[in-house]
Amino acid sequence: MKLHNPNPNEPTNLQMLVAEVKKSASSSYHGGYIQVPFRVEFASYTRLEALVKHTGSSRNKIMNDLLRIGIETLASSLDDETIKTLFEIETSITADLYASGKMKSGDQSDD
Repeated sequence: MKLHNPNPNEPTNLQMLVAEVKKSASSSYHGGYIQVPFRVEFASYTRLEALVKHTGSSRNKIMNDLLRIGIETLASSLDDETIKTLFEIETSITADLYASGKMKSGDQSDD
């Protein structure tokens, strides 16, 4: 769990998303993904769809950006011991996913 931007010369994930909403930047994700069924609260859905329509980005991209920013924001408020525990759990989950073959390519052409 990243607690800070490792390169201070690079924009944070939050700064990138703000720039995309303001239509002054764009980004894309390259890496693995896992399909997860997810129910969205009504108010969050309408806000999400507004962001999707405004930016022209896929719903998946916007949801992943928001999820990444939320996790980073939460992590920045946690103590080191909790971060260490979460990292150990995350590492175990990652190993299990690779071992099971559930990791998919980064191709999101079906967004």
